[in-house]
Amino acid sequence: MRLHEYNTVVKRRRGITRIALLYPSTYEVSLSSLSYQVLYYSLNSRDDIAAERVVSGEGSRSLETGLPLSAFNMILVSVHYELSIPEVVRILHEAGIHPLREKRIGEPVVVAGGPPITANPEPYKDIFDAMVIGEAEPILMDLADAAGYSDKRRMLEELAEVKGVYIPGLTRSVVRKVYAEDLDKAYHPVAQIQSDRGEPIWGRGFMVESGRGCFRGCRFCMEGHIFLPRRERSLGVLLDLIDRGVDVNRVDRIIFYDLAFLDHRDSEHLLEHIVEEMGLGVSVPSLRIDALTPRHAELIARGGQRTLTAAPETPLECMGRALNKHVSGDLLAERLRDAWRSGIRMFKLYYMVGLPGEPKDIAELVARQVEKLRRATGKE
Repeated sequence: MRLHEYNTVVKRRRGITRIALLYPSTYEVSLSSLSYQVLYYSLNSRDDIAAERVVSGEGSRSLETGLPLSAFNMILVSVHYELSIPEVVRILHEAGIHPLREKRIGEPVVVAGGPPITANPEPYKDIFDAMVIGEAEPILMDLADAAGYSDKRRMLEELAEVKGVYIPGLTRSVVRKVYAEDLDKAYHPVAQIQSDRGEPIWGRGFMVESGRGCFRGCRFCMEGHIFLPRRERSLGVLLDLIDRGVDVNRVDRIIFYDLAFLDHRDSEHLLEHIVEEMGLGVSVPSLRIDALTPRHAELIARGGQRTLTAAPETPLECMGRALNKHVSGDLLAERLRDAWRSGIRMFKLYYMVGLPGEPKDIAELVARQVEKLRRATGKE
């Protein structure tokens, strides 16, 4: 398959440890996964490691060299959602690799990580040989070292010694979560895979992780809890990444990744630098509407973003307090009105239905609030 990509890494020499990066979603979605690219470039920074991508819909061979999945020393699986697990099983089966770990003999060691794995690895212990509890950066090189062993048992024994790795049937002690304590020191790819073949699911741009975790403590948010504590990259590091990344990737847009972008202490300075000084477009993730200022809204709109996404969750203030996400209807209307005046023309609002104790007419109450918000913005 011809990739029509640039910034890819292809290593064809013999005697090298090969690690497959399995992403159980489409090629276009994989291009928009910053964590996937962190794994790819960090591993490929080592001369003795070749990390190659395998994604859904492209067969069970790597994108870089066409090597079959079964030929790799280790398979690292990025699991972002629980519903990805059936796709992982399907790909393994298609590749001739038994989906059940106890029946995989002499085949690659399959290691999984991601939010569902960190939150609760037990439902997946019959599938994966090993699971990473936490974030990959602190132990990724240890995983790479273990992948160099040709004997599967020895590889698993080495993995069992790595902090944050759970080996079903082998781990006997408590596994402590690992995480990058200082994002300024954590690896962040400047060069990122850019494709002329397909548009990334979030569009083309340079992806930047400004912060990780969230201190808000919404009771329903898994990621907000498993990625604690809240950490941020400093303004200087982010500006340097942006200045270099725009040139290397030949893009005119910055895409921020952050559970709580507006909580970053320098969010306004970042937007001003990108929009006013560099003249670039910008894309920000779902926002805490109570943290949105008129200045934020103005800069986001000037950066070319026309849709603002927020999650009120419920139209009832009592339910909001119970969820630890209390945003009054009046404040919500005020913030959306500010965004409308700044040039934002589409609003995407997320609500939850089915919460304990909510009234039977909750769907109607949601509809009423949305209509009220529509009128408050002056949108016809």
